Amino acid sequence: MNAIKTFEDLQELGCSSIHESTHIARSKVDQILNKSFGEINRIQFMGFISILEREYHLNLDGLRGEYDEYVDFHPNITSVKKSAILQAQSHSKKWWIAGGILFIIALIILASKTQNSLGSSPDEDVLQLNSASVQVVEVNTSDVNVTETNTSDINASDVNISKIPAIIAVDANQSELTTSGGVYLGEIATITPVSKVWVGMMDVETRVKTQKVTNQPIKIDNTKDTLFVFGHGRLVLEGTGRNIAIGERNAVWFFCEQGRFYQITEAQFRSKNRGANW
Repeated sequence: MNAIKTFEDLQELGCSSIHESTHIARSKVDQILNKSFGEINRIQFMGFISILEREYHLNLDGLRGEYDEYVDFHPNITSVKKSAILQAQSHSKKWWIAGGILFIIALIILASKTQNSLGSSPDEDVLQLNSASVQVVEVNTSDVNVTETNTSDINASDVNISKIPAIIAVDANQSELTTSGGVYLGEIATITPVSKVWVGMMDVETRVKTQKVTNQPIKIDNTKDTLFVFGHGRLVLEGTGRNIAIGERNAVWFFCEQGRFYQITEAQFRSKNRGANW
């Protein structure tokens, strides 16, 4: 046990040995060792990390930081169910509800009196709003213009290409990434986030993983087969051959194989990553 000094040493020790020493469920130990942050809620994760630190005399603050960084860019991560104790309503909560209702009633009465005082012929300074003619214009609030639809995806045309440096034109369609042949971006290729994003990258051959939060272009090494996962899909793929704009709100996964770039599903990512989502 004294030989365990780092998190990598825990990974070498293995799931079964850790389970026997700590009595943490094997499935949870496996999730921690593989950094499957999306499969374990915060309270469980932090509790198990504390047990591991106490049992093996380790400092795992770095692993805590990785978990918090992952959660920041994956808001849909499994949440903890409220306990029966937390669900019990207190008297103070009832008072807050009653106070809120009274406040709303007071606002309605005040609005009614204000409308009556204006009369049927309002002054020129009063702006009449018609719900059919109101237009909302957002200026410089986002690099992506989002149109409300029944899908979670944003059209590639919604990405404001002019705000991404070195992009001249988009000459390929995102759908090409999902075909069997993928897209060849040339010898020099990068992925440019439209806004700050968490990205995880894994060398398929060596299984070495790296991750960071960035809004800077990410260079693709075409000599290696690499898996990518991004916290959101507002990205532009740039290459000597072609440029592709992607505009998706949720996480996206990619696979670069022998210089060809593919957009894959989470299930395909897990398959190539030995069952782990990261």
